[in-house]
Amino acid sequence: MTLENKQLDYPRGWTRNGLHYFRIKIPVDLRDHYNKIEIKKSLGTEDAKQAKKLINKLSVRYDNEFDTIRRNRQLQAAAQTRLSGDLHEVEKIDDKFIELITTSWLRESLEYDEIFRTDGNGLGDFERQERNQGADEYRLALQTALATGQTGIIEESVLAYLRSQKYLATKDTPGFRGLAFNFLQKMVREHHLLVDRDRGEPRETEAEAPLAKTLFKDRAGDVVTLNALYEDWQSATARRPKTADDYRRVVAEFNQFVKFKNPQDLTKKEFLAYRDHLLLAAQHSKTVKKKLGILGTIFRLAIDNDRMQVNPCERIRVECSKTEKKRRLSFTVEDLQAIFDSPVYRSGLRPIGGRGEAALWLPLIGAFTGAREEEIAQLLLSDIQHEKGMGWYFRITDEAEHSSVKNASSRRRVPIHPELIECGLLEYIESVKNQNKEFLFPKLTPDSYGKRSASWSKWFGRYLRRTVNLSDRRKVFHSMRHTFKEVCRMSGINEEVHDALTGHSGGGEGRNYGSFPLEPLFGAMKTFCYSGLDLRHLKSGGVQS
Repeated sequence: MTLENKQLDYPRGWTRNGLHYFRIKIPVDLRDHYNKIEIKKSLGTEDAKQAKKLINKLSVRYDNEFDTIRRNRQLQAAAQTRLSGDLHEVEKIDDKFIELITTSWLRESLEYDEIFRTDGNGLGDFERQERNQGADEYRLALQTALATGQTGIIEESVLAYLRSQKYLATKDTPGFRGLAFNFLQKMVREHHLLVDRDRGEPRETEAEAPLAKTLFKDRAGDVVTLNALYEDWQSATARRPKTADDYRRVVAEFNQFVKFKNPQDLTKKEFLAYRDHLLLAAQHSKTVKKKLGILGTIFRLAIDNDRMQVNPCERIRVECSKTEKKRRLSFTVEDLQAIFDSPVYRSGLRPIGGRGEAALWLPLIGAFTGAREEEIAQLLLSDIQHEKGMGWYFRITDEAEHSSVKNASSRRRVPIHPELIECGLLEYIESVKNQNKEFLFPKLTPDSYGKRSASWSKWFGRYLRRTVNLSDRRKVFHSMRHTFKEVCRMSGINEEVHDALTGHSGGGEGRNYGSFPLEPLFGAMKTFCYSGLDLRHLKSGGVQS
């Protein structure tokens, strides 16, 4: 007899309807970091021995992660202390201070939530469900603590927030229990507000946590603010929505870090401390460079506009660790074989997230063209064209209203490889034409930035990890592009030709004149070959060019 829910005979193991899960309680002092009280993950197996191995592996991972978070918090607290100077010791906590500090916390939380909701990448349906489930559990724990007056669950977090605002207090400071109880109220309120926002109900930050009732009220009267400098940058010329949001998020993050300090009062030490803060939080050096570069761009424009006299963000170095891992790796032929032997290709599986036939064709086209996933996702049927005497090719442009390319060299023509034709691509194209569709992959839908591959990309990442079992997260769809370039070199294809195929500029100014002829591109595709890759199971005598 199979029980619906059953605790396994080893720690952190749990099964439901035969499927094994990993389950771990989050230490009390770290629950504010995860915004929930436990972590649950499906192991995707009914085999007990395999589940036990996976549970042991996850246990080590999360125990190390907990230690790392605690260590980073200590380092960040030390960095913040160096930045802030001496903390102000609180001798007594009165009602006025409680209102100021708790309203400040609520306002910061709601402002951060606004940043999250306007992030075009967002979360997939699965991640969103997991996030909301954890939030519900944490909210219940907070409500229970509020109902019983047990403030211990959040007292360490309260002390940490006080330190971040340059106040030093202890649990024995007079009035601290009242402060902690009020924080509990605000935290429960915050969770309810976030649930309302999830339902699409507007909950304005200013109405819930007025600026005038926060520690930051004086910033409203500043002549120059970081937000004002950002607005200057945004209005200077047309900006892509994604770029504008990236800049706005960096400005908001830096604003929080320097406690909304007037830009004219900022010095180089704040930017150095911000750099160190990001590196201590294990952000990639390229990400840190990008964020500092964004701030530098905004401040340079401020100087041009006579809003600032100096740029305190200039000449700040970010050293790249010699041991820092590459962000992306190429696929091996074995990796590609595993992908093209997976259920989408062997069993006709079409997961909802894969958006129909896009699940099958996007990886195949990526492997045999080196094209970026959005370049493939945005293709129209009219972008599939034929050259007499040569064959079919993809036309990658930004001419349509919905389309975009990374740069001028990305506008190109890419021959359709014979392997794709043998796998039935032309037959698929014909079937879409018969449906009177405009897009090659009509089930792909654009996100808030108009990117048609956004949701599909998240599904493909999950598919690689959970179904294909490629655990290295540096292997993503873009790895197809890296692999394509490597095979071009191994196939003896001239660099100028494979740059034209992939849309890389290189080679000097001369390459910018005229369009690249099709004949050498088709010749290169006949030479291009994945040695050892077996796609016979996908071939059914498709229509030839």
